[in-house]
Amino acid sequence: MGKITVIHFLNKNLKPKIINNEKHYPVYLQITRNRKNHQFKSTSEQLLTEKEFKNYINGVNYSGKYFTVGDKYSKEYFEREPIRIQRACEFYDNHVWLVKKYDKKMIEILWSIIKNELLKNTKERLIYDTWQYLTVANEAKNTIYKPFNKKNNFIDTLKELKNIYEIEIIDKVPAEDLELWENITLLLSNITEDSLYIDFICDFENVVNNTEKIKNKATFIKTIDDIIKQYYLI
Repeated sequence: MGKITVIHFLNKNLKPKIINNEKHYPVYLQITRNRKNHQFKSTSEQLLTEKEFKNYINGVNYSGKYFTVGDKYSKEYFEREPIRIQRACEFYDNHVWLVKKYDKKMIEILWSIIKNELLKNTKERLIYDTWQYLTVANEAKNTIYKPFNKKNNFIDTLKELKNIYEIEIIDKVPAEDLELWENITLLLSNITEDSLYIDFICDFENVVNNTEKIKNKATFIKTIDDIIKQYYLI
């Protein structure tokens, strides 16, 4: 397994955007493994002047085009981006992915997964992946879950049905599935709203073990691991 490094760089090969009479260039990421470089535009969509980028690299105070407080384009999101991308690449490398093949097509596939899946909100991805895990390969369970909104936690859906329509279907749900959803509800209550999925993937065992009232933790950890591997390993 080769060492993976991820860094920001200012792409001055592209036409700059003039803001307040200063040239601003887009920030890109360079992913390096086995001395091969792959470059992609930063998911932060950040624009910086040469001076501000130099300040950023040197740990000096700097400002950017899109820096705001409390959303995706914050400084914290931008500054932690390389480590998140590196962790995502290492997650694949530690399993079955890059060891045998590391060509342009595969890195583009990985980049698409990172942007569209692993950098999304933990709650959103985990709920969706759990729905997929329970239904895709199991026709009987697909019959149970198919009518429901896949964007919602199943426990929340049951509560809504009972409150609005006075419908109770818990007795139709397999006990192990109900326990899984109850555990996920407890888990999500212990995760911050701005948590990204790659951070969760790299640390979910600690999060589970530090969350009280989760039942059968060893089994739950194994299930979460299966869910992650099923949908994020090529």
